[in-house]
Amino acid sequence: ELATNLEILKENILDDVDSNQQERLVFLSLQVNLLLSWLKDKGKHSKEIFDVLDNIRENLKPINQDFDRRFYDQLTSLRRVINRTYVISRTTFAQPAYVLQKSIVGIISVLLLLCQFKTFGGALIVTFALSFVFYYLLYLVKELDDPFLSLKDRTYVDSKAIENILTRIEESRQKIELRDVTKRQSV
Repeated sequence: ELATNLEILKENILDDVDSNQQERLVFLSLQVNLLLSWLKDKGKHSKEIFDVLDNIRENLKPINQDFDRRFYDQLTSLRRVINRTYVISRTTFAQPAYVLQKSIVGIISVLLLLCQFKTFGGALIVTFALSFVFYYLLYLVKELDDPFLSLKDRTYVDSKAIENILTRIEESRQKIELRDVTKRQSV
């Protein structure tokens, strides 16, 4: 959704031929880079990202009034997605659930150690296998708690769609530059 909103903002700039499209595309590209940095930031402070959205509102407002409604609809949608992303990122799994899960894993581990097996090898394999599964589940829940940033600084939400927007913005900027050069040469 975020990538789609950014793509439509780019299209709004391209449709607004009365504006300085080159300059506005460069500005949008900078704001998209800031947004990507925010997504990958552990802190995810709301002020930073809403400053980016305010900058977009102030600096990318359409010159042609015919595009105002479309621009503000996209900006509203962008704010909605950013708010949702922010809330998901800041909301942690219920702390009592972590305590309960850790307790269950601890109890199962102790029970496995108290069990008697016919062979030492069997005891080792069963204890290791079940302990591994339960500890991995504990780790997995912690990893998935923030889908935008995991414990190993890898994101589970792929940012490739937003990175592709940057590529398309640059391609659009180059087309405009080529068009402008062609215009000047023909004059």
